[in-house]
Amino acid sequence: MSARLTRVCLTGAECTGKSSLGAVLGEHYGATLVPECSRMHFEAKLSRGDAMVTTGDVVSVARLQAECEDNGAKDARELLICDTDVFTIAIWNERYLLTRSLEADLLAEDRNQSEARIDLYLLCAPDIPWVPDGLRSHAELREEMHLLFRHRLEETGRPYLLIEGDPQARFEAAVTAIDALLAEHRG
Repeated sequence: MSARLTRVCLTGAECTGKSSLGAVLGEHYGATLVPECSRMHFEAKLSRGDAMVTTGDVVSVARLQAECEDNGAKDARELLICDTDVFTIAIWNERYLLTRSLEADLLAEDRNQSEARIDLYLLCAPDIPWVPDGLRSHAELREEMHLLFRHRLEETGRPYLLIEGDPQARFEAAVTAIDALLAEHRG
């Protein structure tokens, strides 16, 4: 009998080291890494001079992210690492549009009740320096967003681990948690 696919998602406020940690973890485990597909969508919009974020954008990127995860799962052996997910996108909707998207929330819940559910969220703390990149905005909101992510994770009962400290501490904490999950899923 083969072990079931373990799914880990990096989540949290902007510029908290999610993509960097995801890349290092993907390399460490030889795991499939699903990129932040929403970033590609919004970079393309910005390149066309469109900086407006709409509910339609959020629903589109949520569906795109789900598709990217499903495609990544087809190629994954034992571990799938996601550099965001539909749940995370639904939370970002609240940040940018100041309201929740029922459609994004329902998609996130549907995935949470299926094989596509995330086994562990790595909630990256805003305790590293802000690095502007042209797409990120509002460094001053990182702590507020961090608290919102933590609240939503707890409110929905999703398993998570707070990831904080320097890059090595973050990596070691993540590896310890992932190793435990992999052992559990192998058993």
